[in-house]
Parts: sequence; C-alpha cells; structure tokens
Amino acid sequence: MDKKNIENFYKNLESFNLEFKNEKIIYNGKEFSENDFLKKACSFSIFNEKQISVKNNAIIELPSTIEKLFLRNVYKMSILGLFFPCTLFLLVSFITFSLGAFLQNNANFANFAKMSYILSFFFILVFLIMLVKIFCGEKVFVEEKYGKKRLTHISKKKYQEMMQVFKLNIINEHYYFDNLKSVSKNHELTMREFRYNDVKTVYNLFKNANVCKYLIAKEFRCEKEAYEFVKKCVNDYKNKQIFKLGIEINGHLIGYIGLSTHDLSKNTCQIIYAIGEEYWGNGYVCEAISLFIPYLKKKGKNIIYAGHVDENYASKRVLEKSGFVRFEAKDYVLDIHGFPKQIVSYIYGECLEDTDESKNV
Repeated sequence: MDKKNIENFYKNLESFNLEFKNEKIIYNGKEFSENDFLKKACSFSIFNEKQISVKNNAIIELPSTIEKLFLRNVYKMSILGLFFPCTLFLLVSFITFSLGAFLQNNANFANFAKMSYILSFFFILVFLIMLVKIFCGEKVFVEEKYGKKRLTHISKKKYQEMMQVFKLNIINEHYYFDNLKSVSKNHELTMREFRYNDVKTVYNLFKNANVCKYLIAKEFRCEKEAYEFVKKCVNDYKNKQIFKLGIEINGHLIGYIGLSTHDLSKNTCQIIYAIGEEYWGNGYVCEAISLFIPYLKKKGKNIIYAGHVDENYASKRVLEKSGFVRFEAKDYVLDIHGFPKQIVSYIYGECLEDTDESKNV
C-alpha cells in the first residue's frame, strides 16, 4: 500500500485526532511508527461481546475504529508473517537446490551438494507449512504482550469469532434511526434515510457552489458523484452506522443532517447539516436540529458539539437559535477546498456542564 493510500486510510478513521507525516503517525503530539500504532490499537485489555477496549484506551474508543485498525493490522502482518516468508522459503529452496545440482558434478564439492539438497528439502518443508497455513485461512496481527511486541497467529475460526465480537459491539455502539417528524401549520418536516431514487435530487441540491462553499466536499460535477454519496449513506445504514439523514419538507428532499465522524464516541457527537440554497432562511435546519438533539440525548449523547467556518454567519445564527453556545476550547483549523479555514466551535447549552472543559468557555 503506497503512502497516499495509507494517508487516506487514517483520514477515514473515526474519532481520531491524528495525522500522517514523514511516514509516521502523529497522535496528540506523540509520534508513532505505523506498526507501533497498530500494535497499541490492537492490544486488547477487554474483548468480549459486550465491550472492546485496548490497553492504551487514551488512543481509541469506538469499536468500529478498533475494527478498522485490526483489519489493517491483520492485512499488513499477514503479508509480513505468512505470504512474504512463504515466498522467501520457496525462493531460497530453489536457489539451494540449484546450487546442489551445480556442485554435484564436482567431486570436491559432493558434501556441499548433499548439504544443499538437505537444506532445500528443509526450506521446501517450511514453505509447504506456510502454504497450508495460508490455505487454511490463518491470520497474523501484531500486539503488545508483557510490554513487548509480538506477532500473534490465529486460526480462521478464531478470526471469524473475533469479527463476530466486533460486529456485536458495533451494533451496540451505533444506533439505527427511526424516521423523525414534525408537523406545523405550513409544512411537514421529516428526517429519514437516503434512498437510491434520491440521486438526481441530491445532485441538483449539491451541484451548487454556494451550498458547498463551506463544506469539505466540493460541489457535484455529475450525477455519478451524487450516486456515490447516496451509496455511502445506504451502506452506512446497512452497517447500522447512521451518519447522514435526508431532510424532507412536505415529501421533498431539501438537504441532510447527521453526525460527523469527528468527536464521535459513546457519549459525544458533532452535528453537521446542509440544505439547498432555495430553502435557506426558512428555519428548516433549526427545526431539524430541534428534532435531532432530543433523539441524540436519548441515545446517550451527553455532549453535543457543532461548528462552522468562521465567515459562515448564517450557520452561526442557526446554531445560536438552536441553543448552542460558543466553545472556544474546541476551535480548530480545517482544509476547505485547499484553503485552511478556522472552524468556530459550539456546544449545546444543556450539555455544557457535563464537559470537563467548560471552564475554558
């Protein structure tokens, strides 16, 4: 996997405050090699159907993120611990056998020839053992055991059991939304899952540069990009990971509201939203947030954040009207379309007393 793919892998992880720099992982100011980071993230202190946690739990919280790191760990270490040695022993056995065949015709080197045949037989035997391990689905991952790095081999059955434990924990970690609905004299607002027949509407909403001006994603250039957006949402629903819901007014899709993967943990989250330009100024986002927050609190989210690009005054008004208060301790800089932008952070007012950082407000 090349450097760009590695960077993209870590950018897509949830709840991580990290960066990839000079082939090192920088997390909370500390520098790790990738192998060392994977080792720490896959050294489990608790691993059962009800809870997964790692020994260094300051690094990681969400089971879904631990699973992603575990899968990368297994992918990388299985190559290093199984496929690479298998190929190496096959190559060495071929070289030693060839050397024995070359020396066999020279009486002075007859003993060396015999030794080469013995060694080649040994290397072929090891190669066959490794090949059987690969064929039987054995996996390898790196973990920390008694303070030292250790490559752990697990059978296919054990690997499947571990993946089932991850699945059970992830289902408990996330939550599946029912449709949320409010009705006023003038309209009916519904928050629901995206569907594939939304693609054309999604494209029309987000091909507008003004709508995407303060979003990480650029405006859609074609319906295929809108299709990929909807496909990602649908796949999240299938995996019980609900990050975006469509907002409908009287049955017409106008945008979305959901959660960022940033600041997402068992009891914290960050709200994100966007609607089409023609629907701005009607209070629809405020109404959606007023539905969303009670639902999040019911699901155990005690601390709810939100934020906007500094010059996005419309979003500032939305958050203030929705009960959010300024929370400078969470301000950060984010790349928006190639330019660093100051993100002004907020916290839902009723959640303020639940955070240890409230004194910084």
